[in-house]
Amino acid sequence: MGYCTCGTQLVDGALFCHKCGRPTRELSVAEESQAEEQPVAVAVPAAPAPVAAAPHVINFHNRLAVRTAMLMAMAVSMMLFMPFGGVVRMLASVLVLPAAGFGAVYLYHRKTGASLTAGSGARMGWLTGLFVFLITLVMLVFMVLALMSDEVRESVRQQVNAAGGDLNFEEFIAGIQSPRLFGALVVLFLFLTALPMVGGAVGATILKKDNPT
Repeated sequence: MGYCTCGTQLVDGALFCHKCGRPTRELSVAEESQAEEQPVAVAVPAAPAPVAAAPHVINFHNRLAVRTAMLMAMAVSMMLFMPFGGVVRMLASVLVLPAAGFGAVYLYHRKTGASLTAGSGARMGWLTGLFVFLITLVMLVFMVLALMSDEVRESVRQQVNAAGGDLNFEEFIAGIQSPRLFGALVVLFLFLTALPMVGGAVGATILKKDNPT
C-alpha cells in the first residue's frame, strides 16, 4: 500500500488516486482500453416480413368487380340492341361479347392494379354476361308489354314494313306463349355468358404476362 503525490493513501491495486485522480503508474495500452467506458450495444429490431397481398376474389361480395361488370354489361347491351340485321347482329354478338369480358378484366386491372388469374378473369366475364342476360330479359319483357297495345303494334308494323321487313305479331306472341320459351332462355343465357367468360380468361392471361408482378 503506497501514497499518492498528494499525500493520500492509495488502495491496493488502484490505478488512479481516488482523491486527485492522478495515475499511480504508467498504464499499458491494454489497461487503458479496459479503463475506457465500453459502448452499450443497442439491439436493432428486425424489419417485419412483408405480408403477401390477399388474392382478388371475383364474386358478388366484391363490389368493385360487380360495378365493373355492370358498367361493361350496360355498354354492351346498348350495342346489341342497335337495329342490325339478323346475320350482322349475330356477328356483332360473337365479337362484342368476348370483348365485354376482356374489357371488364381490363377495367378492374386498371382500378386495382391486380393481375387476375385465368379463372378469376373467366368469373369476371361470367358476371358481365350475367348482367347482359338480365338487361336483355328486362328489355324483352318491356317489349312484350308494349306490344300488347294495338297502337304500339300497328306503329311497329308500319316501321318494319317501311324498312322492307315483314313482322308477324301472331307468330311472335305464339312463340312467347310456347313451352319452348324456357329452352330458348336457357340457350340465350349460355350464349350471353360463355363468350364473355372466354374473353375474360384471355384478358387475364394477357394482362398477367404484361404485368408478371
